Formats: sequence, C-alpha cells, structure tokens
Amino acid sequence: MIRASYNPFADPTLLYFAIGVPFIAIPFSIVLSYLSNAVGLWKVTGDDRITVDIGTINRLDSANNMKRLLKNITTNPFRNKFILVNREWLVNNLAGILGGRSFG
Repeated sequence: MIRASYNPFADPTLLYFAIGVPFIAIPFSIVLSYLSNAVGLWKVTGDDRITVDIGTINRLDSANNMKRLLKNITTNPFRNKFILVNREWLVNNLAGILGGRSFG
C-alpha cells in the first residue's frame, strides 16, 4: 500500500463499508437474538443442580490409582524395599524368574 501510495480513505467503497456494515449487522444481530430466544436455543433445561455419575468417577479414580501404583512401582525406593523384604524368596527363585520354567 505504501509503495503504490494507496490511500484507503480515497477508496469509493469505504463509504459503503463504513455505513453499510453497521446498518446491516446491528439489525441482523437483533433479529438473530430474537429468533434464538424464541426457539429457546440458550434456554437451560432441567433442574439447575449438577448431577454426578458416581460410576464414571469410580472408573476414573480406579484408573488414576492404577497409574499411580505403576508409577510408584517403577521408582528406585520401591525396588530397593522390595528387594530387601523379598531377598530370600528372590534368591531361591532367581533361576525360575530369569530362565522360565525350564530352569526350575
């Protein structure tokens, strides 16, 4: 626009846009607002209380608990405590754990 030395205020369509758009848009928005109220587009239906699906919450909570458990199992403090508590069993069953049933 600068290179072509274009002056947007000298454009003959500026008057149509500056006057025409508000004169069309404002009544159009009023008509659409009236129609949406008449149809009940934004009307709140039912009672205003929030309903909670306990089954969904329990499923989400159990999934979250499982994720938390898996995250805790993969941490080093858990591994160290598991090895300390179960050392004797691990030593006795190490061949079966590493090699499968053929070494047992």
